[in-house]
Amino acid sequence: AEQPAAPDLAGAPDLASGGRERALQGDAVAKAAPPGDVADEPPHLLCPITHVMFQDPVAVSGSGQTYERAAIFEHWRRRGRPHDPLTNMELKSFAVKTNWDKRLEVAEFLSRHSSYVPDGWSGREPPEPREGPSLLFLVLRASYWWNAAGSSWHGLLAFAVAGLVMAIICEWIATLFLGATDVAGHIDKVVHVLRSYPRSAWIQANACAGLANLAFNDDERSEETMRSGGLGAVLEAMRNHSKQTELQAYGCAVVANLAHGSARRSLAIADAGGVERVVEVLQRHRHSAMAVRNACTALEQMALQLPERRNEVPLADGVSTVIDVLGLHLSAGDTWVVRTACAALEALTIGGRGESANALVVVRSGGIRHIIDAIRGDTRDLLLQGHCASALANVIVAGAAPDECIEEVAGAGGVDALIS
Repeated sequence: AEQPAAPDLAGAPDLASGGRERALQGDAVAKAAPPGDVADEPPHLLCPITHVMFQDPVAVSGSGQTYERAAIFEHWRRRGRPHDPLTNMELKSFAVKTNWDKRLEVAEFLSRHSSYVPDGWSGREPPEPREGPSLLFLVLRASYWWNAAGSSWHGLLAFAVAGLVMAIICEWIATLFLGATDVAGHIDKVVHVLRSYPRSAWIQANACAGLANLAFNDDERSEETMRSGGLGAVLEAMRNHSKQTELQAYGCAVVANLAHGSARRSLAIADAGGVERVVEVLQRHRHSAMAVRNACTALEQMALQLPERRNEVPLADGVSTVIDVLGLHLSAGDTWVVRTACAALEALTIGGRGESANALVVVRSGGIRHIIDAIRGDTRDLLLQGHCASALANVIVAGAAPDECIEEVAGAGGVDALIS
C-alpha cells in the first residue's frame, strides 16, 4: 500500500472538477482512430471522479472503491484529509494499492479494439503503476530467491526441502491475503500481466520470477504454465528486454523449471527457440552469476531430456559458451556458478562410445583444463566433484575422436586430479 505525503497530493493534476475535462485533450487522438473501430466504453471501466477510462486504477483502503490514482489524490488534496467520494466515508489513511483486476479488464477491452484510443487518453499505453503488481508477485519473487539459495546449501535434498517449505508458505500467504486456495490458479493472471505490459521490464521480470517459482519442481503447474501460453510469453519478454540481466535470469529459470523431467516440454522449448535464447543469455550476461547459473541449468535440463538433439545446433553451440563462462567464473571463485556450468557440460557430453561431438568441442575449446581446475578448486564440494568426474568420463568414453579425447584428459592431469 502507498502512503502519499502532502507534497505528492499537492502535485497531482487537477482532475477532480470538470467531469470529462481530460477527455477534451484526447478528442483529436480519439477521432484519429479508424471509423470502424468505435467502441462504447463500459461504465465499470470509467473512474467515478473523472468519468474517463481507468489508466492507473487504485483501490482505496477502508472502502475498497476504485478510482484513478491522480483523481483520488487530487480529491484528498482539496479536502485536506482522506475521504471516499462515492460512499462519503471518512478514511483512516491515504493508503492505496493498484487494482490489477481493473487494469487487466482495461487491457482486455483495448485488445478487442486494437486501434481505439479511449476518450481522455493521449495514447493507448497506460502508465506503469507505482507499486509492485501484487502481494502474490512479491511472495513468488521471495520464494524464488529462497529456492535458489537452497541449492547452495547441502545439495539437492536441501534444495527440495527449501522449495517444498516455501511453496507451502507461499500458498498459505496467498490464501490468507488474497483469498486464493491454490497458487496455481494465478498462473493465467501472471501470464496475462506479461502479455498486457510488454514494455515494462520491471513488471516482466517480476512476472517471470513468479512463473519460475510456480513451475519449480511441480509437474502440474508446469503443464498449466505451458497450456496458458507462459512459455511463449516468457520468451517474448526475454526477446523484448534482452539487455535486462535480472529479467533474463528469471526467464532462464522458467525455462529450466519447465524443461525439468519432461521431454515433451523440453521439445516445445527447443522448437520455440528457447535454446537459442538461453545461449544468448550466457553470451550477453556472462558476468552475472545468477543469469549464468539459471542458463546453465536450463541447458542441462534440456540436454538430459533431448538426447537426440544434444549434438545438434543450437544445443551444441552452447558447449563452447558454457566453457567460456566456466573459465570466467573459475577466476572469480564462484563455486555455485562453476558447479552448474560443469553440470551442463556433463549433460551435454553424454552419449554412446564415440558418438559425442560435444565432447570433442570440450577438448578443443580448452574445457578439459577448466574442468580439472574446478576439481582442484573445491575438493569439499562433492556435488561439484561428481559433475566434473562424470564430464571427464563422458569425454573419454563418448568423444567423437576417442584417442584425441583420452590423450587430452591424461595430458592435462585429469587422472591425477580425480585420484587426489
